[in-house]
Amino acid sequence: MSNFLNHFLFHCIESLQKNFIINITKKGITVFSLDFIQLMLLVCRIGDPGDCLYIIYNGVVKCCLNGTEVARYQTYDTPGQAALTGTKTRTASLVAMTSTHVLRLEVEDYNMIMRV
Repeated sequence: MSNFLNHFLFHCIESLQKNFIINITKKGITVFSLDFIQLMLLVCRIGDPGDCLYIIYNGVVKCCLNGTEVARYQTYDTPGQAALTGTKTRTASLVAMTSTHVLRLEVEDYNMIMRV
C-alpha cells in the first residue's frame, strides 16, 4: 500500500493523511476496491462516468482513442487521473492486455482523504 502513497498523485497528501490511509487499511477498512480484469476485456470505455482513478496492481493495460493505442500502463501506473480533477466522463478506453488486477479509488474517497 505505501508504494502507491509515494506516487506523484499523493505528494500533496501530508503524513497525517498517509497515516490515515495506512491505519484504516490495517483495520480492514479500505478506500480502494480491487478488480480483476481478464485478458482483452475493458477496464472502462470512453464516455463512461469518470468516477474513479485506477492503479494497476499487476498486469498491462492499453489506452485507446478511436481504436488507436495511445499509451500503455503497467504495475503502479495510474490511468484515470482526470476523474480526480472533475472530468465527468472517460476520455479514453482502457483494455487489459494481460489478466490484470486494478485498484480503484473512487473520487469521493479521494476527496475524503484530502480533507483529513
